Amino acid sequence: MNAVGIDLGGTSAKLAVVDSEGKILQHRKSIWDPRETVDDILRPLIAALKDILSPTKEGGSDVAGIGLSTPGYLNDDRTGIIYAANLQMLNGFPLVKTLEEETGMSVVMDTDVNAGGLAEALLGAGKNFNRVLFISIGTGLGGSLIVDRKLVRHTRHGIGHLGHIILQPDGEICGCGNRGCIETLVSAQGIHRIAEKILPHYPASILHEYSRSGKKIEALDIYLAARDKSDTAAVEILQQEGAWLGLALYNFCAICAPEVIVVSGGLSEAGNFILDKAREVVNERLNPDLYGKVEIKQSHFGVNAGVVGNTVNVMQLVRKNTT
Repeated sequence: MNAVGIDLGGTSAKLAVVDSEGKILQHRKSIWDPRETVDDILRPLIAALKDILSPTKEGGSDVAGIGLSTPGYLNDDRTGIIYAANLQMLNGFPLVKTLEEETGMSVVMDTDVNAGGLAEALLGAGKNFNRVLFISIGTGLGGSLIVDRKLVRHTRHGIGHLGHIILQPDGEICGCGNRGCIETLVSAQGIHRIAEKILPHYPASILHEYSRSGKKIEALDIYLAARDKSDTAAVEILQQEGAWLGLALYNFCAICAPEVIVVSGGLSEAGNFILDKAREVVNERLNPDLYGKVEIKQSHFGVNAGVVGNTVNVMQLVRKNTT
């Protein structure tokens, strides 16, 4: 049995046919300008979807359904987006109904972080654990909790919004209006702020070349400067970000009591430069008598976690309906 996963982002969508073991059989990508209309987004997306569903394409003839994930807040029955900052043209639009009408197939919708968590908990880095906390770090920070192979839903979205736990009360203003939320520190914006504070103290750092060329410094750029050039500033930036991540993960342990935390997203590309420091901070603070041993792992599926997790959602529903 196969399923199609669609991971919808702010400027693109990843589509794939995935088998029951999480293997991607074929994939497509649909790209658009964030200023475009609903029709401008859906036309190429539906064309790519119909192409990937063709019986002549690998896995296309044995598709049980379609799983769709998006950022933002979903409506109560998870058939559309109430609000997504980077997909405002789709706010209130009947996404599930439209895709079902266009393809004649059932569509299951969830948030991107829930989909990623299912992929890692059932098929990826967390598959040998009963309590898996999935953390995705990008523009912001989100998380999902999977217990005994089932997604925990305290709200219609999942376990709530971990990125808006306050870590630094007098810190930077967050998009939510509060100060010092975790995602102001542990995110793409967080690492940029750390870089802005550290780089003036290291005038010889290779990272200044990005500023001079007008290119925005990404987490991967900092990681490569640390790994390949042993750039002192880059190493310090990653260490500071890793320390904030560790403090955040400790708080998540106190709330969710996971056996393993799987970290995904742009910052996880910096690998052990960040994760080793995070592990160090967690181990210093975590009382094993209270929480047991908690492992911290890098995502197995990486950028494809959402796509794969969407197909897990479909297959779980199919199995439930046939038993």
